Amino acid sequence: MVTDRTILFLIIWASFLLEGCPLKGLTPCKSRDGYNFEASAKFNPCLSLHGIGDTLWFEGEIPFKSYDVNIKDTVDYSLAKYMGTLIYLFRIDSTLDNDPIHSAQDFHYFSMLGREYADEKQPNWIRQIQCETDDKNYIFKIGIIPQKKGVYALFIANAVNVERGIEGNCDRANYAINLDNDSTNLHLYEQYLGYSVQQEYAKQGYCFSVK
Repeated sequence: MVTDRTILFLIIWASFLLEGCPLKGLTPCKSRDGYNFEASAKFNPCLSLHGIGDTLWFEGEIPFKSYDVNIKDTVDYSLAKYMGTLIYLFRIDSTLDNDPIHSAQDFHYFSMLGREYADEKQPNWIRQIQCETDDKNYIFKIGIIPQKKGVYALFIANAVNVERGIEGNCDRANYAINLDNDSTNLHLYEQYLGYSVQQEYAKQGYCFSVK
C-alpha cells in the first residue's frame, strides 16, 4: 500500500533527481546516462545517543578515480564543477499530521573541509554539502551540533548529473552515496513513526536521540 510517507520520500528523491544540469555538447558518455559510480560517507561517532552541544561529524572522501558500475572500468572523474550531497533532517519523536517534522534549525553547523549551507528552497529541512579537493579526492568534513533534545533521522542524497568541463570528455556522472557505518539505528525510525525506512534508503539514513 502506498502511504503518505512513501509519497513523501518519492517527492524528496524526485526533486533531487531533477536538479541536475543538462549536457553541453561534449563527447557523449560511454553509457546513455553518463558515468555511474559508487561512493561512501559516514557519521562519526555514529552513536544512538548524543548530548546537546556534542559534535557529530559528517565526512566523506570520494576518489577522482572511481569504478564505473556499468562500463566495468575505472574512470578518472576529476575537475568536477560541483561535487556534493545533501542532508535531510527530521525530528521523528514529534510529528505534524503524522509525518516527521523538518528540523535543520535544531542543529548548528560548521565546516572543517568543504562547505555547508542552508538550501534556498527548504532551509528548515535540507543542508547542502559541497566538497573541496585534495590531490586525489573530493572531500568534506562537516560538524553538526545538536541544540535541542529529541529523536532525529538524517538522510543523505546521491550526487546526480555531476558536471565537469573538460573539452572532449563525458561531462556528467552519477554517484550513489551510501553510509559506511556499521549501525545507523534505523529501528528508531520504525519505533517512533510506526513504519520502516524503505529498503532503497536504508543505507542512507541515520537515527539518534539527543538528551
